Amino acid sequence: MKLQISAIRSSVRQGYDFVQEVMDQLKAVGSVTPAVTARLRASAPEIWRDHIPLLLDLAQGTLRAAAVGKDIPGWLFTTTSVQQATLPQIAAYHAEAFRGVHHVVEVCTGAGIDTLALSRVAGRVTTFEADPVLAAIAESNLERAGVANVTVVSQAVPCEAYTEALATADGLWADPSRRSSSARHRSTQEYQPPLSQFWHLPEHVQRLGIKTGPADRTESPLLDDVHQEYIGWSRECRERLLWRGCGQSGVTLVDVGVHMSLERDQRVPPEMRPEPGMYLIEPHPAVMASGWVSEFFLKLSASVIDARIGYGLLPTDPGPSPWYQHFKIHSVESGIDRKRIQRAIRTLGWGSMTEIKKRGIDIDPMELHSSLEFAATPGAPAGVIVLVRGSHERYTIYSERSALTVNRS
Repeated sequence: MKLQISAIRSSVRQGYDFVQEVMDQLKAVGSVTPAVTARLRASAPEIWRDHIPLLLDLAQGTLRAAAVGKDIPGWLFTTTSVQQATLPQIAAYHAEAFRGVHHVVEVCTGAGIDTLALSRVAGRVTTFEADPVLAAIAESNLERAGVANVTVVSQAVPCEAYTEALATADGLWADPSRRSSSARHRSTQEYQPPLSQFWHLPEHVQRLGIKTGPADRTESPLLDDVHQEYIGWSRECRERLLWRGCGQSGVTLVDVGVHMSLERDQRVPPEMRPEPGMYLIEPHPAVMASGWVSEFFLKLSASVIDARIGYGLLPTDPGPSPWYQHFKIHSVESGIDRKRIQRAIRTLGWGSMTEIKKRGIDIDPMELHSSLEFAATPGAPAGVIVLVRGSHERYTIYSERSALTVNRS
């Protein structure tokens, strides 16, 4: 393991260009082949020759980071660390909650993207990473970025070094591991470390932020004392943040720079049957994940098809917004029948780019789409077919996508 860590540090500090050469080879051939591996064994610097699998993993991970927008110039990623890494833009958003803090302790460094963001707003950062290989990568990445106020500790939390760091900290950021070698954990008590590790901190640790999966179960008697914030990015809900002493509740779309505060409301929007000419409202996935869907529709003064289903209805065009997609209803059928759907597609002349959406219905939209015949005419219009459960019946809604979402509300 010491040789591996030394090789990683050397590759970033002195031999990043060689890793880049490996990446170029992989891009040329498209995958790792025996020939690629053999060439590497023959051409790799001596420090790497016993660690070719690790070298290939770094090359593949760094290529993947570029493909998903998580790359930072001069940084290396493993396939595991890029999967777990935060988008740099979202990491910068997290870090703002710690601006001006004297000393932030970070738990689970990963590739170091959140660490880099924290280093730019806080006096100093002590970051803990249980995996010594990932710790070495992060340390070297941060050195290449010119960061001088971060200490990387290759130990699992809790440990004596963690207790010592907390003694002088006034902020803590944690992105616990949600995966093991065998599973993706859905309970925060199965995270490594579990969230219960962070609920009883010294009083001088005034700011706490924890990143969790949007739908993961959080077992904590103190959950009512924290702000819960759901983070959206490019039509996805990326994460849920738990804040104490900082941060905000609600939903934030980081890519477009908008935030919506939503408070629990005992009221429910009125239910209504969908009708031609109405507009169907589909909230952003981050709103859906938050559980504040009824509150969102109340804020829009929208009705719903079913209080348990996340589709709203408005009588007039609400206009474009980053908070939802909306569709003008062309026609509505009671029930769901493939033959009737096929007839409607022929009548409307819709092409193969027609979308099929469903909510509260046990149907695979992709399977249904593949079983249907669409107009082959070049430039044939594309509709949106929505299969949805209502309070008393199911509906097939034929609609057309309205104006594209604008960047800001």
